[in-house]
Amino acid sequence: MHADASLAGRWSAVDAPEAVVELREIDGLWQGHIVAHATHPERVGTHVFRDFAPLKDKSRWRGRLYVPRRNREVDAELGLEGDRRFITRVGTLLGERRIEWQRLAAE
Repeated sequence: MHADASLAGRWSAVDAPEAVVELREIDGLWQGHIVAHATHPERVGTHVFRDFAPLKDKSRWRGRLYVPRRNREVDAELGLEGDRRFITRVGTLLGERRIEWQRLAAE
């Protein structure tokens, strides 16, 4: 088992709980797709976490995050904070935006 296997599972952003993203490791990189969306069901299947690779410390990953409402990809870094939460950091023109994600209970 990889040290970063705890990323696997279903997550939702704390400030946008209507969307559920499933993260899984594919060929050594972490990928995430929207698997449920209460207000925009047409977004189900959208590949939002793209090619997240572990950094040297194995507690953070860097990749690309697709933002559906802006129809663009941005560089992002994520870091686990315990086994039930992670933070995504995205650079913006005005600085850094932090998005907090929470693990959802297994179905």
